This record gives sequence, C-alpha cells and structure tokens, in this order.
Amino acid sequence: MYLIMPLFYICSLIVFISSPILLFAQVDTDSTSNHSDSIPLSFSFDPDILIVTGQSIPTDLQSSVLPTTVITKQMITQRAATNVLEILQQEPSIRIQRDGVLGTFITMNGLDGKHIKILIDGVPMIGRSDGNLDLERIPVQNIERIEIVENALSVAYGTDALGGTINIITYQAQKQQWEANIVSQLQSNNTFNNSIALGMQWKNWQLDLYYQHHDFGGFSTDTFRSQTWNPKQQHAADAKLTYASSNKLWRIGYQFNYLNETIDNRGNIRLDNFPTLSYAQDYLFTTRTLNHQLVSNGFLSKSKKYYLNATLSFNDFNRQKNSYFRSLNENESPDLLDTLDSDTTGFQAWNLRASIASKYYKKINFQLGTDIRYDYTTGGRIANQFSVLGDYAIFGTLDYQPISSIKISLGTRFAYNTLGRTPFTYSLGAKWKIQDGMQLRFSYARGIRMPSLKELYLDFVDVSHYIQGNPDLQPEYAHNLRLKWNWNKVYPQNHLVRLEASAFYNYIDQQINLFSYELDDQGNFLPSVSSNQYAYFNLDKYQNWGIDAAVKYQTGGLTIRLGALTTANYNLAHESAPKEVKPFTYTLELSQEVSYHFNKAAFTLSIFRRDYDQLIRYTVLTSPITQEPEIIQGSIDGYALLDWTMTKSFWKNGLRLSGGIKNILNTQNIGQSSLGSTHSGTDSSLPIAMGRIFFIKIAVNPFAIQQAFKK
Repeated sequence: MYLIMPLFYICSLIVFISSPILLFAQVDTDSTSNHSDSIPLSFSFDPDILIVTGQSIPTDLQSSVLPTTVITKQMITQRAATNVLEILQQEPSIRIQRDGVLGTFITMNGLDGKHIKILIDGVPMIGRSDGNLDLERIPVQNIERIEIVENALSVAYGTDALGGTINIITYQAQKQQWEANIVSQLQSNNTFNNSIALGMQWKNWQLDLYYQHHDFGGFSTDTFRSQTWNPKQQHAADAKLTYASSNKLWRIGYQFNYLNETIDNRGNIRLDNFPTLSYAQDYLFTTRTLNHQLVSNGFLSKSKKYYLNATLSFNDFNRQKNSYFRSLNENESPDLLDTLDSDTTGFQAWNLRASIASKYYKKINFQLGTDIRYDYTTGGRIANQFSVLGDYAIFGTLDYQPISSIKISLGTRFAYNTLGRTPFTYSLGAKWKIQDGMQLRFSYARGIRMPSLKELYLDFVDVSHYIQGNPDLQPEYAHNLRLKWNWNKVYPQNHLVRLEASAFYNYIDQQINLFSYELDDQGNFLPSVSSNQYAYFNLDKYQNWGIDAAVKYQTGGLTIRLGALTTANYNLAHESAPKEVKPFTYTLELSQEVSYHFNKAAFTLSIFRRDYDQLIRYTVLTSPITQEPEIIQGSIDGYALLDWTMTKSFWKNGLRLSGGIKNILNTQNIGQSSLGSTHSGTDSSLPIAMGRIFFIKIAVNPFAIQQAFKK
C-alpha cells in the first residue's frame, strides 16, 4: 500500500497536468463521459440502452422476449457501491451471504449460486469456491451496467445457467476523444478504494485503461487476533483496444483483465501464558486471475440483414493457500510454513463462442451458433493433479412474429461432453403486447448443470474435513417457467407509473449435494447417514416457486421503487417425515428505494432498505442414541439493511462528491441454528455486516471540468 498510494496520486497528477495540453482536442461538448458516473438531469423508465444477454442481436428492453432487469450506471452511482455485492443486494430476487475467506455467496429466487451463470462481457467467470463465485473480485467503477435474466438460459450459455444469468458489462463506448476519471472512496470500516480510468480515441481506434486498488484492513467486534472480516488487498487492471469500421456497423477488439487479491486470515494466539513459546497459525490466501478476450461483432453489410457475434477467451484462475506457524510475543523463532496444510489450485478455460443472426424477414428470423469450451484444473488436491472437462455445442433460435403484437421464440442446444454425455436443452418464449404500455411475457426452459471439475475430481481432506469428488456424477436437469406482466402509464405533469408482477417455478432433478458415504466390498460409494466421510451424489429432487411484484413512480426529481418477493422452497425432509415437516417453507423479502434529484442544484438524496425474512431448513440425521432418523431444523434469523447516500455535482459532473451511511440500523450478527451439514456446529451467530459505516467519495473528471471552464 505504501508504494501504491504515491503511484496513484502521481498518475492522478499527470492527468491534471495533461488536461491543459489537450485543451484544443476535438471534444463533443454535448456528451457526458460514462466514466464520470454522471447522474442525468432527467429520469425514464427504461434506459436508452440495448441489452445483449441471451439475445441474438442487441435488443431494446421493451422488445426483448426474455424478462430482463437492468441495473444502470446511474443506479450503481447512487448506491455508492465498492463491490458487486453492494449493487446486487437491492435486487428483490437476490439474497447474499458472506464468508471471510471464500467471499460472497448469492441465491436467486431461492436457487444456490452454483445454478447461476455469472458473465463478464458475455464470458463465463471461473474459480468457483463451494459452488459459488466471489463477486467481490470484480472491480466496480468500470461497470457500465448489469443485466439480470431470471430464466434458465442453458440454450444460450450451457451449464450453470439453469437458475438465471447475471451479465456484468464493463465500460463499452467512449463518447469523447479524451476521457479520464479519478475516484477515491474512504469508509469508516477501515476501507480505502481508489481507481483511475483513462480513454482516448484516434480515428477508428479506441483505447481504455483502468486500474483499481482496494485496501481493507479487516474488521471484528471482538478483541481476538483473528477477525470476523479478514484484511484484504486487491489490485485490478483492465485494458481494452477496439477498432470500429468507418460506418460504425462492425467492430473488433481485445480485452485484458488482471486481478491480484490477498486475504490475511489470522489465527488466535496459542500458549499466550508462555510468551517465549506463544504462536499462531495464520493463513495467507492469494488469488490471481488473468483474462484475455478477442471480440468481433456487428452487421455484415450496410443492409443490416445479418449480425455476427464472435468471442474467443482464455481465463486463468489461481488460488494459493499458505499456512504459517507464526511466532508471537517473545517467541523469536522464524515463521514456519506448514506444507501439509498449504496448497495451490488452478482453473483454466478456453471458450470459443460464435453466432450469426438474421434481421431480414419481417415475421421470421433465426440465430445459429457454436459454443466450444475446454476447462482444465491443476493442484495437489485434484485427482491425478490434472483434470479436463470439454463441452462442444451448437445452438439455434427461431423467432416468429405472426402479428405485430405477438412474438414467439424457440431455442435448442445440442452438446457433446468429454464425460461421455450428450445433453440436450430447449426453450420457448413468448411476448404479447396487450396494449400500449402493457406487455405479458411467458418463458419455459429446460435447464442443465454439468458436474463441475471440483465435484468430479477435487479431494479435500484435512483435520476437520474429509470430502471427495465423485467421477460418476450425472448432470442436473431442470424445468424453469416464468410468467411476467408489466404496465407503464404516463399521466399529466409527467407523473410516471410502472407496475410489474411475475410468477416462477423451478424443478431440479438429480441435484448434486454432499452426503456422507461408506464403501462396499468392491470399493463403490454407498450413501450412509452414519459416516464422517463425504462425497458428492445425485440424490436430491428440488423445487420452488414464487411470486414477485414491483412498482416504480416518478415525478420531477422524485423516484420511488418498491419490490416484494415471496418464495416457497421445498423441504426434502417432508418425504421422510410428512407429518412433522411441511412440503414448503415460505419467505417474504422486501426492497425499497427512494431518491430525489434537485435539478438546479445538481444534488441527489437516496435511501435504500432491504428486509430479509427468516430462513428455515430441515435435514434428516441419525440419532447417536437411538440410531433412528431424526429431523433437525436449522434457521437463519431475518434482518434489515438500510443505506443513505447524497451526491453533489459541480462543473457538469467534472467533480462529484458523495457521502452517506451504510447499514444505518447497525446490523452485525444474527442468530443461526445448526443445519446439520458437514460444516455445521452448535447454535451460533452469523456475521452479516460490519455495523454502521460512514463513507465519503470523490470523483474527478478533468476533461469535463476543462469543458465547463472553456464555455
């Protein structure tokens, strides 16, 4: 940190010094830099953007058959988020849990993160821990928008997309010839976040550079050496070079992303009463990701009859765990590396995805594509220290519009997997424009999740775990249905109202989960309720359904968003004890957001609240006394999060100051009772948040300031 901070301010100073030199550069004075995170002076229901997730060609939000939620740059700015977690926690369908080492875990509409596809610019993320991806690894300031599709998109994206897809889209199109943005955010929970973005255009070429440094010193409410929230350091760098054709119909680009993250997991002092012998066992987790991406997309001719979209990417994820016996107090012994408790695991993936779509016929259009993916992993805990998983697929969609108010979409995907399986998925979607401002969407999809390399081959054996991969796992298959209705109305004096209501149903067959097992005489796995050894099996059938509703109201500078979600989660224990356990457990979650923008003062006030209901789960265990099956109820208490932010802009968003309070209600730990899993223990508390946090943020765009003074 001591070397990085001077470098950061030196780079910032260079940008300020170079601003007068570029004073006479040709700049579109009517445009506003996307890197400035500017808040527009007016609001609208649907942002003037084209969505790309699950689409054959970029499509405006109203025309899409898929029900899609878009989190815009404006919304990200108002939430003053330092990570993707804080952006998504306001979405009613998403619930987030945290781990000090593994990061963030999400569920969407009651489905675990292993069923959610996470994309960055259309490329799947790799490096799942316990089936989940740590979204805190993604830099925030460089995000343009987030598109959320709550349908199974296995036809378009294959495995993992059976419960929904989140596509995080980074900064795409520079509006000015020169751009720069410097952002610093300081929080009272020992967090310091800095980023710098630079962009330039030369003829048909565009270059964007981005760097972010995140410094978190750790947080805990107790006085022990170990901390509930471990110290974390992140360095992230992005570079993007793009060439666009003269007619702007086609472009090709290269994108590079790098992240280095270190987490210091400190142990409590042992033999503290003997200063010359006292020590602690510490863990240092180092994660490095390296992504390369080549993209080419656009219309093949001026007639815009056919649209080509092709991506070739390579993702490299490496996670190293080093365990140290660290001398403390008066103990002068050198630190000792525990080689038995240290390991390195790497995941790599090649992905080639290409499709061509027609935009020619009035009633019928099509998309044909191929999706080739090659994953491999290395590490001491991997079977044979090297394992491979390949997936080779072709997919296609057919869009039919019999009349102007109805659009139907059919999709299929055929694949061959190196595990010897040939999964087949399909989908059906329909959109009916009932009248101006009112639409009804229906979608059905056959989803799939192939076993991951970890579930197949990774063995995790130490003092407190004995978990083995199972190479005989079969794919999970799912049925996903959703019906969504929305209505817009503009009343006199610009009073805008939007109502939404939807219902969904998910059914997963052959769900993969951890179960205790024993070996038969021939060495085969057999499920057992009395063993302390665990492996992955296809034993569960899972289903859930839910209803959600949302309302949005705007007038002048006032914006109000309210959302509610009721989810019914199936209890598998009901099959063993139908009288003691009900078939479904219900939860109700609420989200509220109110903001007011003072146009003349360029000042915005926002308040956000999210209410989480209690979670109740059941499991069947064998009683150590009677050796009979016993129903165990586990629960996580409900809680609420409340944030307040304010933003003031100067010189046409050249300077923006933000401040506020996160977690005003001071939520920290909530009650949690054992769920009877492999990691469970006695009743305890679950850390949710770091208490009340005060923050201040400053964003500077020197070129916008330059324009303001030039005028």
